[in-house]
Amino acid sequence: MTSDKIEPIFNPSLWRQRRTFLLRILSEHCVKSVLDYGCGEGALLSVLTSPVGCVDEIVRLAGLDISSEALALCAEACEPMKMDYDNLREKALDIYLYKGSVDVADKRLADYDAIVCSEVIEHLELDDVEKMLTTVLGIYRPRLFIVTTPNAEYNINFPNLNYGTDGTKFRHDDHRFEWTRCEFNAWCQRAADMYGYQVEFYGIGSMKQPIVTKDVGHCTQACVYRRLEKPADKPAWDDRQRHQLFQHIAFPWYNKSDKEEHDTIQELNEIITKLTTITYTLPNCASQVRTEWCETWSWDELSEETPLPSPPIEEITITDIIKDISPEELWSMLRVRQLCRTRERLRELLVKRDNIEMR
Repeated sequence: MTSDKIEPIFNPSLWRQRRTFLLRILSEHCVKSVLDYGCGEGALLSVLTSPVGCVDEIVRLAGLDISSEALALCAEACEPMKMDYDNLREKALDIYLYKGSVDVADKRLADYDAIVCSEVIEHLELDDVEKMLTTVLGIYRPRLFIVTTPNAEYNINFPNLNYGTDGTKFRHDDHRFEWTRCEFNAWCQRAADMYGYQVEFYGIGSMKQPIVTKDVGHCTQACVYRRLEKPADKPAWDDRQRHQLFQHIAFPWYNKSDKEEHDTIQELNEIITKLTTITYTLPNCASQVRTEWCETWSWDELSEETPLPSPPIEEITITDIIKDISPEELWSMLRVRQLCRTRERLRELLVKRDNIEMR
């Protein structure tokens, strides 16, 4: 069974629901670096180039895949666009794409906050799945590890897969296995206990009108590993680089030297003024046009003269403060983050600005 036969049954599509789930988990844990295991054509990496929920941006991404064709498409999807040059990030972003196998450790793939392995393990032999797990949880030890895979029980909703019979088929011809929820949970829990992680299980994707009414879970099952404590010792690495660096992509960012403090406060003050005040003009109703009558004038004489311009109407400029603004609202602005670099620096400058105004 191919994905194009499965996807129309779901709304939104199953792949979009999976990606939304991944983005939500990564956002909740405010990760700064992500490694996509089996990155394929870059469906996840390409959207991670923009902030995912936290204002603090991701600064390092990596993708690993065995296919050169998929990596080429991933590189194309992750290239900066015009808007990335027009709106410079306040921090650098580097993307490293590697060609290699997910069951082999490479020192360059260590120290990522999160590793994502979405719809990958079912394409591997079971021995390679175990090697991959040892590499990720035993050697890399990320703060977060997310795995998604098909839920075999849900295949009962696809009649042509003959689930539960001697003629059972997998959803894709290149799948090596598809686990039930019980099998997947047992595999995840065993690894969590072995390597010092806590696990949470999720389901993704349900039909609006499933064929069966009994509980068979969701179409995709997911496990989120959370590391219980930071490892005290780092493993002894083999310095050989086992993966081929396919491409390095560097995003443009605001790397100008910082302004002097006085100039920074001045620009910050201009930004706050624009955000919190409104200036408008009104006619001055008290200003009236007065005409003086001269007895020596005649209407004929007046008609021969060039008409005098009407006296200008005086205007009054009014400035109102329409609202206050919080440091967090300011921090959400790209230019403020470029100026201040950190929230702490923004708060320091706001205090100094207030002190200057009070003098």
